[in-house]
Amino acid sequence: MFSAPFLTRNLSFVATATTVSLSAIALGLPAEAASLIGGAENIVGSGFNINDRSALDAAGIPFLEVGGTRIYTGTRQVSSNNQDPFVASFTGDTVNWIQAYDTTPADADGVALLWDGGQQSLYAAFEIDGGSSGFGSIVSSNGGWLGSGQLSGARKLTVLLQLNADTGNALGGTYISSLLQNGNTNSAAGTSSLVFKDNGNVVIDLETSFSPRGTDGQIIGTRTTDQGSPFEYRLEFKPDLTEAVDAIAVGWNGVTELPSLSSGGDGGGDGGGDGGPTKVPEPSVLGAIAALGAWGALRKLRKRG
Repeated sequence: MFSAPFLTRNLSFVATATTVSLSAIALGLPAEAASLIGGAENIVGSGFNINDRSALDAAGIPFLEVGGTRIYTGTRQVSSNNQDPFVASFTGDTVNWIQAYDTTPADADGVALLWDGGQQSLYAAFEIDGGSSGFGSIVSSNGGWLGSGQLSGARKLTVLLQLNADTGNALGGTYISSLLQNGNTNSAAGTSSLVFKDNGNVVIDLETSFSPRGTDGQIIGTRTTDQGSPFEYRLEFKPDLTEAVDAIAVGWNGVTELPSLSSGGDGGGDGGGDGGPTKVPEPSVLGAIAALGAWGALRKLRKRG
């Protein structure tokens, strides 16, 4: 089902893995930004024609749309035991660009998108099932907050990339992972929110399998719960993804829940951020969401070798 829309710096819509995102243009709203959550389960075969927008639509591949440009994300089953992500941009039926970012043997999925129509404000999140991947060179060459040199051990990781919306080329990126007590890497995945703040920073919510990282990349602090993992985790990044300015996790440092995105105010993390994204419900938009309803279920089976 659709989540409620909210305003951060611009309007954002969040879609689940079984729906497509909605367009701010379609609702006739002046503020344009869209957020899409849920590309990981949208798998197409190796022979699927990603260049055909109608085929993407028929397959139920989710997209976001701003200013008449649609951007899709999903996963391509390139062999019996390998999956690569894809992000594809179309204006009308014309392909603007298609990018994979990782074509190594490591499995990787496209899981989320965020865009407000700006050339340098398109963001894409991916999940990798451990091992070396094509994302490493992207992150290291752009000085990302967490580089491959700070990772050890093959776990499910999240990668957040800043993209050029005109070309799809990566402008920057960072890994996101958790830590074991011995310093080895542990998993961070399950992106549930990707939004802008009023100041242009990017906020991502996901889950960690053990110790979340603070803004310095080390264990975030003191565990204050007997509850086991996963832990709900929120990071706020500068737009170029080279610096995390706030980090907060449930069950750590006395935090019992992530601050509501509707409340704004102090982010409450260890990095001194100036608060969470502001979420302002718009009654007329909520009515439009209800009228549109769900767009249909996906018919994808996830194959693993």
